[in-house]
Amino acid sequence: MSSTESIRRITWLDKQRLEAADLADQHGREAFTRRLHTSIVHDAWGIALGFGVNAYSRRGELTVAPGLAYDRLGREVVSGRSIEMPPPEPSSDGVSHWFDLVMRWAGLEDLRAGREPADSAVYEEHPLLRWADAGPAQYQNGIATHPSRYGDGVRLGLDLPLARILINPDGGTDQLDLSTRRTAHGLARPHIAGGTIRQGVVDLDPGSDHRRWSLLVDTDEGGFTSADTTYLVALGAHPWGETSGFNSGDAGEVVSAREVLADQLPYGQGPFLEVWDRSRTRFRLTVRHGLPERHAFRASIRIDLNPVPVHWVGIEWSGRAAPGTSRIAGSVGGPQ
Repeated sequence: MSSTESIRRITWLDKQRLEAADLADQHGREAFTRRLHTSIVHDAWGIALGFGVNAYSRRGELTVAPGLAYDRLGREVVSGRSIEMPPPEPSSDGVSHWFDLVMRWAGLEDLRAGREPADSAVYEEHPLLRWADAGPAQYQNGIATHPSRYGDGVRLGLDLPLARILINPDGGTDQLDLSTRRTAHGLARPHIAGGTIRQGVVDLDPGSDHRRWSLLVDTDEGGFTSADTTYLVALGAHPWGETSGFNSGDAGEVVSAREVLADQLPYGQGPFLEVWDRSRTRFRLTVRHGLPERHAFRASIRIDLNPVPVHWVGIEWSGRAAPGTSRIAGSVGGPQ
């Protein structure tokens, strides 16, 4: 059979003799494919279930409850029973320090560490727990403020923060902070849809001319469910270009629309697009141009329908479009 590092599919045949190594290979492959699914498809790491932390004495002893978590490599961090964790030793500088309690996935070699070869080959799966010194406490109005970083050597994604505790010089503790915990959230990608309004099919708002025009864009077919949808818009051509509908518009009796556009195009700034009055099923688009004063009040060109094609895309962001982060901005040591 293949080794546990192989991704070759494992199949069984009728009347085939199975040995312990065969079942171990199957288990290894299943664990490997779960890791790929968690890390690549869901892009999630953190605590999925349990791993609550309780301090049951002022001396700082903690109990970490059973739970399930994932590191950034997709490995399952599992504990089937409560684990008692002794408090960290107080710092030698004589001041109170914050300490982070973090856990890490334990491989077979980690579980074997400290055991005699003659010991049972059955190893209970559990995480590796340790304390990391996050630095001395700073006080504001008599209250200890939280440090802006995790403890020494913490590598987020490989180390999973569980709690933070303040250890006084005498070894006692007064505060247990759970706000640094990272919860595993799957990556929920946004809903994206778009469309094109062909030239000359949508009415312009009353009062529109070639310098400023507006229209209503219908997005009902995009299937959006929230008015918070973000819309991106691009014009299919320049509104004063050769193919624009303004070229055949009404510019008055003195000059033709084409002459007006040819005269103003070298001085025009824009077009500038504004999306406003957004809702789940529509938004309004206003297109403006800037002109020097000597050109701004000359003949205006009016038409009834949109002068150029309008391309739009709507993005409805999910509340979990990106994995959440803790309130701490960074970590010491960086990614591994």
